[in-house]
Parts: sequence; structure tokens; C-alpha cells
Amino acid sequence: MTTGSAVRPNPFAVPSGTTLRFGLLVIAMSGAAMSGGVPYISRLFIELDRVDPQAFRSCAFGFIADMDAGRPTPPSGEWRELCGGPSALESVVPNLASLFFFWAVVLILYWFRPALRMRRRRLIAFPADRRPEQARELAELRTAADVEEPVEFVVNLLDPTMTGLAFGRPGGRRVMLSRGLLQLYDEDRTAYRAIVLHELAHLRNRDVDIAFLTDSAWRVFLWGILIPGVIGLPFVPLLTPTVAGPLPFYLLAAWQLLLLGVLVPLARNSVLRSRELHADARAALAPDGAAGLTSVLSRAATPADGTGTGNETKETEELTGTHPTPAARLQALADPARLFGFGPRIALALGVAATLSYEPVTGLVADLSGTSRYGPLALLPIALILGAGLALGIWRAELAACLTGRPWDHAHAVGAHLGVGLVLGTFGSESYAASLGSAIEIPLSTMLVSALLLMAGGYLAALWMAGTARAWAPVVVSGEHRRTVMLGTVGALVLLLDLWLSYLLQLSTWSEALAASDLFRPFPGVARLFIGAVVQPGLLVPPLVMIGLLVSVALLPMLGGTMAGRTTSRPPHRLVLGAAPGDWLPPPPEPGPGVAVRTAVWVSGVAAVVCWSAHLLSALFAPGILLPTHFLHGLALAGLTQVVVALVVERRTRTTARELRILHSILAAAITGAVTHLVLMVSRDHFGCVHWGFDATEYCNLVPDATTWRIVLQTQTWGLLAATVTVLLRVALARHAHSGGQHDVRR
Repeated sequence: MTTGSAVRPNPFAVPSGTTLRFGLLVIAMSGAAMSGGVPYISRLFIELDRVDPQAFRSCAFGFIADMDAGRPTPPSGEWRELCGGPSALESVVPNLASLFFFWAVVLILYWFRPALRMRRRRLIAFPADRRPEQARELAELRTAADVEEPVEFVVNLLDPTMTGLAFGRPGGRRVMLSRGLLQLYDEDRTAYRAIVLHELAHLRNRDVDIAFLTDSAWRVFLWGILIPGVIGLPFVPLLTPTVAGPLPFYLLAAWQLLLLGVLVPLARNSVLRSRELHADARAALAPDGAAGLTSVLSRAATPADGTGTGNETKETEELTGTHPTPAARLQALADPARLFGFGPRIALALGVAATLSYEPVTGLVADLSGTSRYGPLALLPIALILGAGLALGIWRAELAACLTGRPWDHAHAVGAHLGVGLVLGTFGSESYAASLGSAIEIPLSTMLVSALLLMAGGYLAALWMAGTARAWAPVVVSGEHRRTVMLGTVGALVLLLDLWLSYLLQLSTWSEALAASDLFRPFPGVARLFIGAVVQPGLLVPPLVMIGLLVSVALLPMLGGTMAGRTTSRPPHRLVLGAAPGDWLPPPPEPGPGVAVRTAVWVSGVAAVVCWSAHLLSALFAPGILLPTHFLHGLALAGLTQVVVALVVERRTRTTARELRILHSILAAAITGAVTHLVLMVSRDHFGCVHWGFDATEYCNLVPDATTWRIVLQTQTWGLLAATVTVLLRVALARHAHSGGQHDVRR
């Protein structure tokens, strides 16, 4: 495979990082609008004085207790009204009104900003009659930048710096040229062309609207939500005395404001920095564009005293600045693969934004649909936010890794930071603040287990998506079914996250039952709840559904590895800048399910021989004594066999990426469990129906009864879950032990 320097990935072949960051900003802003505006707008729709908080809480707790006990209860919207609270319509209208009002103000500000900019900066039309040669060159640059829409060039004669700015609404695009930039035309024509091409590239990339919507939304958020929230939080009891709560309620509300106050400006800065880097990449495609930009940025990156190389990047500036440093821009010009990066900071922000938006979004969907806030339908928007953002970022990173041959090794860090972001956002969401404000006691053990499971879910989702994208990347690069593959994997991740969140958010409703369960009583308090939460899917979810889900999760990446081995190794014209080298080859395909299937069949065959031999010995030497107990003992041994074969497959696939080794082990454990449990039933029924010198008709079932099937499927599910957890721990410990040694390029 060619080296990274020989292949330059095309950052415009897939949705850009700017789009991902702007979507993240919109999510955070929308959640902030619905959370921050409701306390004020709700007073226009709800007569808060008619709601008796104490009576409402007592009535609501009664319905919740009936729900936990399994007794029939009306939908949440109905019992809220029965308890004297707001109706479903009264709950929906404030959220929608807050969201509409926020974005209406943003759009109004965005619409009038070009005219305000023209007036405040006293911009005038470019004097084409006095500078005809420069006007012709501007037209040539517009053509070179591949900008098809009309562009009006304007001049700022009051600005002596060498700057430009692309702005304007659709149909009225403008590029501002400063007085210093006009002078540069006579002094350094190459630098002048590079700067103008950069501004025209913003128009070609269609990111002008993104930039001005981002800035307008930031201003509305700052002056309409953040500052009023900080100032007005101590006065909430005076404005709405009926919803006043204890001190923890205000502390969590302040925590939510703090998270939004940090997340929103950093997301805004990230959007603006990303668009600048993509504009550089677009301008570099024009003739002499790369050379001109490199010259301009090199001078800007070199200190006035001549020291430095221009390659130094300041971390603080990269985090807080609205423009990337010259050093960062030079690095992105030299290596466009940097524009495909998806790092831990974005994953952290994604987790925080999604969970901060959880309460208003799920409440809105639940009230409109009449379903539970913990149901898959209500949680689908949050799963879509998480899944689409995570999948897009990882797909971009893995495609660049496939093209350049440089492995993307941030999957574990991205997963860990996504999990931390989910925890930070969850404990700053309205649900916890409202619970404390309503004197609802959330056990510390429940909060701790929820945090651990949230982190585990985010981490595993990132690992699975990374492994899946890595396995399918050669197929996408070859151009075969590109959109189908990418959309299919995104849909699978969204479905998994939806089911996971729906299960996890119901933890508080059955945490007390788990804590009191005799099954988990030998374990200490928090460990009992955590182990119960991990085992609970095997009890609540139908076994066939659980087995099918885990097998599907394991098979999807392996199918990608199989398809990658059959794709043609033609140069990926659509995904590279310029012509791909003729000797370019995709990376070796990830192994298919062959190793897992062969190992599972071999171990299952040995287990079958052992099982039949045990029954034969029982019939010959201890008839009527060992036979009744062999089945139960066999179930335990079958589960243990699933764990053993999972570890064996993990060992045999050590040359594969860690996250894919886990999936190979899951598939092998599922096949082993199916075969060994089937052998158990068949052998027992055979020796029960064939008389070996004793009467065993009670064990004779030519067709296993429903009870036997239920027991077998349940134990097979538990064995598969045990094998999955064991392999996860094995891989995690192996990675920790390996971190101090040689770097593993297969991760």
C-alpha cells in the first residue's frame, strides 16, 4: 500500500467536519433554548398558581408506585392532568414556543447583518472603472475558484490591514477587500491572489451561511439565555414560587448553565476554525493557490525577529480562537488528512450536547406521541444525534486512514470522552434538577451505576463504529455502494444506541427490585446493582432477540471484511485530490467470520462427543441416577464452553484490531452456544426415549417442550453475555498491559 505522502484525501468527498461541528452547535443551542426559555414562556400558557406542588407530588408518586408494581396506570400525560398538573398540550407549547422564538430571532439577526455590515463599515462597491485590470483578475479568480453564483466585490477603505471577508445572503453574496489588500495587489500579486481565492473558497464551500448563523446564534444565546440565566437564577423563587426547590436543585441548574456556557462558545469556535481550514483546502485546488497560501501563512507564522519555523501550534489558541493559527493552517495544507480528524474533544462535546438536550427533546416527542419518555420512540432523536455525529466523525477518520495507510488510533480515547460527556450532560440535565426540586430522592448507588453504564455504552459504541467503519472502508473507497454502506452502518448504530438508552434510563424504576433480589444478594450494594443491571437484559429481553442482536452486531463488520476482499483495487478517484498513484492498493481486508466459525464448530464437536459419552456412561453404569442431573450440569458446562471458545478466538485473532477481536469472539460464542445446547436436548431426549435397562419415559420428548426451550435459550443468552463481558475485560486488560510496550498499529 502506498504511503500517506503519496495519497491526499479529498476533504470535500464526504460531509465536512464543519457540517459535523455546526450540527453539534445547533443541538446545543436548541436544547439551551428549550431549557432556558421554558420558565419564562410557560407563565404565558400555564397558570402556575393553580398547581399545588405538594398535592401534585403525592398524586404523582402514587402513580409511579403503581407503575413500578406492575399495576395498570394511565399514560403520563393523563395522570399529570388527573393530579392537577399541566396537560400534555400545556407541556408541549412552551418548549415549541421557546425553540421557535430563539431561532426566529437568530434568523432575523442573520438576515439583516449584511446590510448592517455594509453601513457600519462604510463599504463601497469595488471601483472597476478605475482599476479595470484588477477587476478582470477578480473575475478570473472567481472562475478559478469555481464560484457559479454572482459575487459583488466591495471595498473597505478604512481598513489598512491585508484582510478579506466573504458575507451576504443567498443571491447577494459579497467579498470585502480591505485597503491594505488592494495595495497588496501592486506589491505581491501571488499573496493577493491567495487571499482572494481563500475568500471565494468560502462561497464555493457554501459555509458563509453557516458562519453567520453560528455567530448570530451565539449572540442570541449569550444575551438571551446565558446572561439572564446567570443573573436570574437566584431570583427564581421570587418569580415562580410554586416551583422553588432545595439547594441541590439550584446547584444543578447552575451546573447546566456552566456546561452550556463552556460548550456553546467552544463549539462556535470549532465551527469557525474548521471552515477556515476547509477554505484553505479549496483555494489550494486553484492554479498557484497552494503556493500563494503557503507563502502568506509562512510569513504570518514566523515571528518578527525571524525565530521559529512556523510549525509551532499553541494549544490555547487552537481551543479558544475563532481562527486557526498559521501553523495549523500550514499543516493542513501540507496534509489534507488532518481535516478528517475526529478527536476526543469533539466526542466529549457531542456527549454533553446530546444529554443536555435529552429532557426537552424526549419530553416534546413523548407528549406529542403519547408514549413514555423512556421508550425507544421518544429517545430516537437523541440516539439519532449521537449516532449520526459519532458515525460521521469516525467514518471520515477511517476513510482517511484507509487512503493514506496511517491507522486512526483515537477510537479508545473518543469512546472514553464520549462516555464522560454523556455523564456530565446527564447529571446537568433538567431531569435531575427537576427530581431534586420535587424532593424525589435518587439513590447514590443508582446515580453511580447509571454513570458507569453511560460511560460503558459510549465507549463500546465508539469501538464498534470504529471497527465497522475500518472493515467497510475499502468497500467505500472502491466506490461500491458507498452511500448504502455508510447510511446502513449509521442506521445500525442509531438503533443500538436507541435500545441501549431506552434500557438504561429505566434503571431507576427497577433499581430497588434489583437491590433486593435474592439472585444478586451475595454481592455488596453498588456491585449488586451494577451486576444486576448488566445481567438484567438477559432476563427482560426475549432470548432470541438478544442472541440475534448480538450476532448481528458481530456479523456486520465481518461482512465488511469479506466484501473488502472481493472489491477491485482501482484508484479511488472521487476520494483523492489529484490523481491517485497507479500502484495504490487498499489495506489488507479485515478477516471474515471464518476463524470464529471454524473454532466454534470444532469446539462444539468436541463438546458434543463429551456430552454423548457422558450420557452413554450414565446409561450403562448409573442408570436413573446421573441422567436426571446431566441436563442441568450440561447447561452450566455449555455456558462455560461459550466463555472458553470466546477467549480462544480472541487469542487466535490477535493480529486483528482489538474491537474486531471482540466481535469475532461474540460470534464464536453464539455458534458454540447454539450447537452445544441443541446437543444437550437431543442427547437427553434420545437416552430418555431409548430404554437402557430402566424407565426414563419422563425425559422422553421427541420435540422439546416449551419449558425446555425457554431454559435452554435463557442459559444460552446468559452464556453469551458472560462470554462478551469476559472478552471485553480481557481486551481491556491486555491493552492496559500493552500500553507501556511497543505500539500496536492494529490497535
